[in-house]
Amino acid sequence: MTEPARTDDAVVYEPGDTTPIKTPEEWAAEGWDSGRQNPKTLDEARAALAARIAAHDSSDTEADSGAYDALEG
Repeated sequence: MTEPARTDDAVVYEPGDTTPIKTPEEWAAEGWDSGRQNPKTLDEARAALAARIAAHDSSDTEADSGAYDALEG
């Protein structure tokens, strides 16, 4: 395996150079987050918190309770 090159010099990009920085459109085109779940709405978050408080002896997190098991293919 080739080790990455190390440098102590600053990395400077000139206009027209290609950079490792991608635009949001480039990220979207690659579909890097196509399987990502959207965040909960405020009402969903409140309902989830209320359920966790009501069932205080259950698993501490959604991951521990198996909520995401179906997503792991």
